[in-house]
Amino acid sequence: MSKGDDAPLAIDPAMARHYASGAELGRLEQVNPLEFERSKVLLSEHLPAAGRIIDVGGGPGTYAAWLADLGYDVDLIDPIPLHVQEALARGKSGALFRAQVGDARDLPFASAEADAVVMMGPLFHLTDPTDRHRALVECRRVLRPGGTLLASAMGRFFLFYKGVAANVIRDPEARARLVSITSTGMRPSSEPPFPAYAHRAEDLEREVSLAGFVDVRVHAIEGIFHLLGDLPYRMADPPSRQALLDVMKAYEEDPSMTGISGHLMATARSPEG
Repeated sequence: MSKGDDAPLAIDPAMARHYASGAELGRLEQVNPLEFERSKVLLSEHLPAAGRIIDVGGGPGTYAAWLADLGYDVDLIDPIPLHVQEALARGKSGALFRAQVGDARDLPFASAEADAVVMMGPLFHLTDPTDRHRALVECRRVLRPGGTLLASAMGRFFLFYKGVAANVIRDPEARARLVSITSTGMRPSSEPPFPAYAHRAEDLEREVSLAGFVDVRVHAIEGIFHLLGDLPYRMADPPSRQALLDVMKAYEEDPSMTGISGHLMATARSPEG
């Protein structure tokens, strides 16, 4: 995918329609709170103690608002105008952060001006490996030497597990589609709500390394525990919630856990020299 000097980069129309409906506002907190809580744990452990953070593909500001509340200087960029409007409204009601429309593959920031980049969605949506590479290289460009990248990805088996849990596999055609997605990593345009890409842990590590990052590590965010039938109870019960977080922390870098996790988090550094 290429762009002229003044031409905007294209985004998938189905993705744009889906997010323009307002579907993302509150989704993390309500639909997959375990992913949200575990992601915040990983961010807390790997981000610098202070400084400027660029939240790439930050949606309606779910993470940006939390980071701003912690005292970080935050810039959010997202390709969906509604998301930017929602993010700015969220900022006005809490700690302020900046937000603008833009594309992960062409960040509107100068080189070496961020202490950290958080990218919690673009690697799902950029189904072309050339686009993912371009986005990761842009993240490295805007980072100061030694700056931190935290980038999440959909795990290869996430959609497969959801399909099994919902028992759609009783339909042979649906089962064949899930097997195909698991084999290729690609949810095609024919699968609602939009095309998406799911990584194997080793492929995520390779892509981040090829973009020029060092000290790349891949962590399981929530394993398959987001499918627990009593998850709302566990998340609402402090001892149960902490026990679940502790168990996931203990095995987050185990290859067996990263291989089956619904979502993955890559942590890495921009080279010093």
